[in-house]
Amino acid sequence: MSPQLQKLEQDFSSFKASASGCMAGLEPETVLVIEIMGSVDDFKLAIDNTAGLEWLGEWDTENIEADNDFYIHPKIGVDFFKNKVDGITSREQSKEIKGILELYGFIDDKGVIIADNMPELSLPNHLKHLEDEIIQVINDAKKKRLTGRLFLSLSNERGLNELLSLWNQWEREQQLPTGKTKWRDVFNQILKIRRWGIEETLRETGMIDRWQDLVEPVATNPDDITFQIELFYRKELVTRKRNEQLIVELLAEIGGRTLGSFIYIKEIAFHAVKARLPAEQVRHLLEEVELYDKNLDIQLFKFPGIMYFRPTGQSITTSSDEVGEESSFPEGNPELPPVVAILDGVPNLQHEALKNRLIFDDPDNLSSQYQSGERRHGTSMASLVVHGELSDSSAFPLPNYVYHLPIMQPNPDDRLSEYFPDDVFFEDRIERAVRRIFEGEGNTPAQAPSVKIINISLGDPEHPFVHTPSPWARLLDWLSFKYHVLFCVSAGNYIDDININISSGEFLALSDDEKAIHLIKCIKSQLSERRLLSPAESLNALTVGALHTDGSGDYTLGQRIDLLPSELLFSPISRFGHGFRRSVKPEIFFPGGRQLYKKPYLDSDKIFPPDVGSHSPGQQVAWDSTQQGELSKIVHTRG
Repeated sequence: MSPQLQKLEQDFSSFKASASGCMAGLEPETVLVIEIMGSVDDFKLAIDNTAGLEWLGEWDTENIEADNDFYIHPKIGVDFFKNKVDGITSREQSKEIKGILELYGFIDDKGVIIADNMPELSLPNHLKHLEDEIIQVINDAKKKRLTGRLFLSLSNERGLNELLSLWNQWEREQQLPTGKTKWRDVFNQILKIRRWGIEETLRETGMIDRWQDLVEPVATNPDDITFQIELFYRKELVTRKRNEQLIVELLAEIGGRTLGSFIYIKEIAFHAVKARLPAEQVRHLLEEVELYDKNLDIQLFKFPGIMYFRPTGQSITTSSDEVGEESSFPEGNPELPPVVAILDGVPNLQHEALKNRLIFDDPDNLSSQYQSGERRHGTSMASLVVHGELSDSSAFPLPNYVYHLPIMQPNPDDRLSEYFPDDVFFEDRIERAVRRIFEGEGNTPAQAPSVKIINISLGDPEHPFVHTPSPWARLLDWLSFKYHVLFCVSAGNYIDDININISSGEFLALSDDEKAIHLIKCIKSQLSERRLLSPAESLNALTVGALHTDGSGDYTLGQRIDLLPSELLFSPISRFGHGFRRSVKPEIFFPGGRQLYKKPYLDSDKIFPPDVGSHSPGQQVAWDSTQQGELSKIVHTRG
C-alpha cells in the first residue's frame, strides 16, 4: 500500500499546482476512494473523528479479482454439480463426482480444493462424456470473484497528512489513537486507495461515449450539448453555495452555462444542475481525454466537488406507430375514491376504456403538448391498471377511480417517444407529484390522499444500476417512508437483439425444452447488459419483472419465432440483477406478454431482433389512435 499512498500524495501535489482561474487560492480538496475486501462496520465514525476528512458515502463492490493476499478456497459440496452440469440433476449424481475428486486427492473430506492442478480423471462410462463440463464448472469456481466495499471521503491537505500518519503508525504496529482504531481494520483489508477522477465522473456514466456520438461526424453535431452535473452533497449550506458558484464560473471559463437553478434535496443527499457547453469545447475535452487521460487541462473536469456528469433529455418510453384494432369495453363508472395513482405520460381521457374512470391532474399542462396518437404509453398503462388485460373476459374494471398525473411529455425530435426535457429533473417532477397527491401544492389541497399504491412503469435507459442507488431510487425510498405509500416500478425492458451463439438453423431444429434451456444460458451470459434500470433498485419499492405469458390466446406466427417457448418463464426482454447490497430484484413477476423475435434471413445468422409490432401475442390494452374520433382502438404490448 505504501506505493499507492506515495502516488496519492504526488497526485494531490500536482492537483494543487495545476489549480488556476476561479479555483486558484482556494483550499485544495480531493475525494478519496478507499476500496477494501469484505466490509468494515461503522467506518463513518473513524472518518468523522479524523481532522480534515468528511464522510461522503459507501457502497458494495463485486467482481474483485482474487490475488495472493485476498482469495477464497472453493468448496465442492455434495450438491456442487447439481444443475450446473447438463444431465446432473440429483444430489446422488453430484455426490458421486465429489467422491471421485476426493479419491484422486483433488479435494479433502470437507470438499475444499487442496491440489493446484486438476488430476487426470478416470470417470465411469456414464460420466465420461461430461468430463469437459465438470472441469469447466470447477475452473469457474476457482476464478470466483470476491466482494468488498468502497468508501468515499473528502480530504484537504490536513486530512491527507493525517491519513498518512495513521498508515505509518499501523505499519510500525503502533497503537492507533482513541476514536481511530477502525482505521486498523481498514488497513488490514485495504485493496486500493486513490483519488476520485474521470473514470467515475465521465466513463462509468457513459458520458465519454455519448459525447463522442454527438460530436461525430462534425457536419451533423449540435452547436451546444446539454448534460447534468451531480455534485457531492456537502453537509454545510455555505459549502454547497460555494460549490454552486464555482460550477457557474468554471462553465463560463469555457463558454458554458447552467440551465436554470441548482436543485438539492437534503433527504436523499442530492445536489445537481443542468448545464450546456459548446460542442467545440466537448470535442476539445475528448481530445484531452485521449491524449492525457487523467491529467486533463480543463478545470471544470478536475473540480473535486463533482460526483458525476450524466446525460440529459433522453427518451424514457418509445411506442410503435401502429393503428390498432376496434374493440368494445365494459360499461359503468367507478364509485370509490382512488387507491392507485399513475405517474406516466398523458392518457387519452376520451378513450372508451378510460372515459370517466380517471381523476386526471395536470398542473404543468403537459397535455397541451400532445397531438393525436401520441398519448400511447399513458393510455396503455392506465388501461392495464383499470382493466388488466382487455382480452380477459372474466375480469372486471376497478371499482375505484384511478388518479393519473403526467410527468412526461412528447419528444419534439421523435414524436413516437416521451421524455423529460433538458432542463427538467426526474426527481423534481416526481417529488412535486407525490407531494401534490398527499399534501397539495401552493393553494391546491391534497389531490388524492386515499392513494396507497403509486405505479411508475418507467426506467432511465442511461442509468442502469451500478454500485449505489440512483437519486431517483433514493427519492422513492424517502417518499415511500414519508407518505406510507408503496411504489410499484418496472425492472425495465431489454429491447436489443439477442445473440443465440449458434446458427438459427441449429436453434430452430431444437425441441421447445432445448430452446428454452439454450436461451436461458444465453441470457445468463448477458446479465451485465441486463441490469435494472433506475429507479428499479429502490429498496422500499416493489420491482416488477415480466413473465412470458398473456391472455391473447392463439396467434399467427408468420416470420417470427418464440425463442423461449414456455409461458412459465420470465420474458426474454425482462431485466434482472441484484439491487443495492445484493437485495433480490425483481421481487415479483407478472404477465408481461409473449415477446416474439424476427427470423433471420439466413440459416447461418445468430442474431434475432425483437418483433415490436402491436399484433398478438401480447397484453391487449387501450391505444391512442392517430385519427381523431377513433376512441376504441386496442393493441398488444409486451414488457
